[in-house]
Amino acid sequence: MTYDRNRQQALKAYREKQENIARLIEGIRGKLETDAKQPDINWASVGSLGHVEELLRELDEFLS
Repeated sequence: MTYDRNRQQALKAYREKQENIARLIEGIRGKLETDAKQPDINWASVGSLGHVEELLRELDEFLS
């Protein structure tokens, strides 16, 4: 009985984390769209997105 309850609690927590991550991804997507509309895109902007890309690749590798 304790194992099943523990498993259910873990599953609930896991799903909550998935939902939180999905919200974060949507927020990032919105920020990318807003950022792309700025009138003064320069090489610093490219560098910032390069850093974001690097971090996302690290996350992708972590999840693999």
